[in-house]
Amino acid sequence: MIEHQIRNVLGASLEKLNISTPLDQIVIETPRNEEHGDYATNVAFSLTKALKKSPALIAQEISTTINDSAHSSILAKPINGFINFFLSDEYLHKEVTSINDNYGKSDKGKGERYLIEYVSANPTGPLHIGHGRWAAIGDSLVKMLKEVGFDARSEFYINDAGNQINKFRESVLAAKKGQPIPEDGYHGSYVLDLAHVDRDPVLAMLEDQEKTLELFRCSFDNWINESSLHQRNLVSQLIEVLKQKNVTYEKDGALWFRSTDYDDDKDRVLIRENGEPTYFAADIAYHYDKFQRDTDHAVNIWGADHHGYVQRMKAALQVILDEKIRSQNKTIDDYFTVIIGQLVKLFRSGEEVRMSKRTGDMITLREVIDEIGVDAARYFLAMRSNDQVLDFDLNLAKEQSSNNPVYYVQYAHARICSIIRKVENYSADTALNRLLEAEERKLLVKLIRFPGLLQKAARDYSPYMLTQYMEELATTFHAFYQRCKVIGDDAAIMDQRLTYIEKASVIIKKGLNLIGVDAPQSM
Repeated sequence: MIEHQIRNVLGASLEKLNISTPLDQIVIETPRNEEHGDYATNVAFSLTKALKKSPALIAQEISTTINDSAHSSILAKPINGFINFFLSDEYLHKEVTSINDNYGKSDKGKGERYLIEYVSANPTGPLHIGHGRWAAIGDSLVKMLKEVGFDARSEFYINDAGNQINKFRESVLAAKKGQPIPEDGYHGSYVLDLAHVDRDPVLAMLEDQEKTLELFRCSFDNWINESSLHQRNLVSQLIEVLKQKNVTYEKDGALWFRSTDYDDDKDRVLIRENGEPTYFAADIAYHYDKFQRDTDHAVNIWGADHHGYVQRMKAALQVILDEKIRSQNKTIDDYFTVIIGQLVKLFRSGEEVRMSKRTGDMITLREVIDEIGVDAARYFLAMRSNDQVLDFDLNLAKEQSSNNPVYYVQYAHARICSIIRKVENYSADTALNRLLEAEERKLLVKLIRFPGLLQKAARDYSPYMLTQYMEELATTFHAFYQRCKVIGDDAAIMDQRLTYIEKASVIIKKGLNLIGVDAPQSM
């Protein structure tokens, strides 16, 4: 990875100058202005206090040391206190020709065990479009984490216990008997459909959810039932653990957790006055079980309506993992992360689509898949940061034009495949003996950014960074193809350019596959 190589070059320079700073804390970024190089760092600014020198002078000294060394492939240039790096054409050519299906794969995660829980819908209705967003983000995140060396597993928590399950069964039973469904029950045509099915509606609904997720190319390593926690006495065990840690008390006939001692806004009930455990108690037990299964870090993807639930769960885990946290000198955030996802708003012909014919409520994921296909659904649901409300234009998702981002990226891959099919054979080992043209250089620089981008996207739990990158790569490829003749009389140049676009197709395909989207060879 080029960022790693630049840090090593910087490290050697700093060592010669007797400057000590952690290399892993040096930020390597992409300059906004292309004239300022291929990469840059602001490390000189962080050294001013210790060295009692200006950033400009420090940047100049470090750059001079780098350029005096035998690093002809990387040129350092100080600009306004920043150190900017320019990669040689030979370096770019050599790096790009090495791209294969494993490009970007690393052991950065060192096998650390991540458990990603997402979707986890109640088995009381079809998956809605919001669930689809969590599925698209969660499944992509698992793939990305695995690619950079984490032992990532996916999990679906089945909420099959509690009052909502009783209400669901009562609603289906009422429909089966031809009676009015209770006002606080479940409505929609799917309830009427289930009334004609001779099986437990909860199991039938769960099967429907599984089939939808399978259609959506989303699979899970584990399916955990809430009811199994009670059957295995995990809730009771959890309560005893909390009692032993002296973080509970009795009040008004109920058992409470002192969550205010851990920055929650109020204490929480664990056992109701009727002796029944709360949903929160079962949820703590579930997370307790996660860490009993050798999980190093648990990541949950929750909807915006769960925002107020985060701190109480962190409080509980702070207690449960207390010994581990203190022994390793870490915080609860090193073990537990909650990704809060915002809503999805569907639009058709400029009008917001609010009602599902099947559920009488939110649009189902299956309805969207049936209308626009899996590729478009997966891409659109993953292409924005989870903390943004997603405006999903169904008409745009079906367009076969450059305005449709998934079509635009897939078309770039198909176009490359079409160009390569016109050539019987070419050599990818042709040496570079000329200066790269501007658009060639831009394409090669964009390609070698992929490994660093993938690591950042995985580290930040942000699949949308991949979609942004692929759209930029598609734009860079199209500009290259318009300005640089690929198939021509000069065999050496043709071989090089065919190699470049073939490597671009490898990266596009890999990026699309990481977010669960196909890379067609023709369109």
